[in-house]
Amino acid sequence: MIELQGVTKSFAGDPVLEGLNWQVHPGEFWGIIGPNGSGKSTLLQLIAGAEKPDNGEIRLWNRPAASYSRKALSRKLAVLQQDGLPPVSFPVREVVEMGRFPYLDWLGRDQTAGADLLVDRIMDRLDLTPLAARPLSELSGGQRQRAALGKVMAQEPELVLLDEPTTYLDIHYQIQFMELLSEWKKQSAITVLAAIHDINLAALYCDQLLVIKQGKVIAAGRTSEVLSTTLLREVFDVDSVLVHPPGSDTPQFLFRPEGEDG
Repeated sequence: MIELQGVTKSFAGDPVLEGLNWQVHPGEFWGIIGPNGSGKSTLLQLIAGAEKPDNGEIRLWNRPAASYSRKALSRKLAVLQQDGLPPVSFPVREVVEMGRFPYLDWLGRDQTAGADLLVDRIMDRLDLTPLAARPLSELSGGQRQRAALGKVMAQEPELVLLDEPTTYLDIHYQIQFMELLSEWKKQSAITVLAAIHDINLAALYCDQLLVIKQGKVIAAGRTSEVLSTTLLREVFDVDSVLVHPPGSDTPQFLFRPEGEDG
């Protein structure tokens, strides 16, 4: 579905990604983790077509990524940035309906049967129906991020790219967002790539992890096999303790700066 071979990208002569090789298969949920400036966002921008690699090849659905028109790609791929949607005056339902843009004809009409019903279902699923007429500017950060997710869901993509989508959310809304995303993935078999800074959220929700540092792949594979205190020390320069919360098989980590006396 996604194949990167020898992908290199630099900005102003500074390398951001160096010779990156990676494969993603349909239905997988990959977390992309690494320190700030490691190339996570650039990697997503390359896959989305917002940037072009300096060297190497990116293939999507067995075709070069560059061979897709922007509209054709937007019917298969959706992107959600960390700040989701700005607090503008558009009503929530109109924002969700904006996700249907790739399916509009030249007169701005959605010819897809059941498009209105699809939006209705998304509004209900995300508990946005009571907010349908409210402008985004009146919503909390968590509500705006749910509206942003609704817009992406209305796009009906096969692949979803998330660039640190929980960065500006408090703990409650972080969990809520990831639960909604996980539920959507299970129901629709989408493929998800999420750059994420919270290691414990990644451990809870991502089936597989790509770990990058200074533009190079450090590790890639199943989350349970990749995450370790040794890897976290190598990548993030922190000491950590692995714990298993009661009633959960998912490991979690407690952190302190490397070398700090306890």
